[in-house]
Amino acid sequence: MATPAQTSKSEEPLRSTYICSGVTVQGLPTRSVLKSEARYFVSISIDGEEEWKSREIRSKESTVGWDKEEDKHEFECAPTASLKATVFKNHSRGRPVEEVGAVTLPLSTWLQTAIVPHLITKLTTKDNPILVRLSLSQKDSSPPAPETNLQDHVPTTGADANTATLQPEITVDMPTAAAADVSDFTHSLADIEKMLEELRGKLDRFTTSMNEMPDVRAPISPTSP
Repeated sequence: MATPAQTSKSEEPLRSTYICSGVTVQGLPTRSVLKSEARYFVSISIDGEEEWKSREIRSKESTVGWDKEEDKHEFECAPTASLKATVFKNHSRGRPVEEVGAVTLPLSTWLQTAIVPHLITKLTTKDNPILVRLSLSQKDSSPPAPETNLQDHVPTTGADANTATLQPEITVDMPTAAAADVSDFTHSLADIEKMLEELRGKLDRFTTSMNEMPDVRAPISPTSP
């Protein structure tokens, strides 16, 4: 019988590893030439707990991106988790950190809309809408496919199977048998050559005897006067 602790552990959803390779924030207020650069950073929280906080970027532009190798990070959570992205702005002269805005969505929504920016909820509404986009993907944790031998997976028909069964087994004695066949063939050629020599001798004797026979000519009848 399973204990309550074992039952609770078995009911926990499976956790997977995810990769966030970048964060882009659009629609930030631009800064004039006379003003100093704004200082932004973002944080990502999973189910209410902060998982990652970015480095600070200074910019006067309306778009800020954390897309360097140092900004890439991994985290582990359940597929049903909730992910919150928050944009912050640092101030100087002892002023507290300002939360520009945040957006909270299910992890599955972030994954399905990885290239779509989402509107963040701002504390003030006097500025233009601010959008945030996460380059988020699930890490491939499947084991590599085992190496397969193509010969093991080639289907064989009944005829092929019979042919394979009837193939002679190759053993070390086969070269010896082949050598014996060659020897027999050589002997056969020698016998044929001997027979041809004997036949040639008989033909020579026959020709000689024909040459020695006297010519047999028909008698010449006397011509009439």
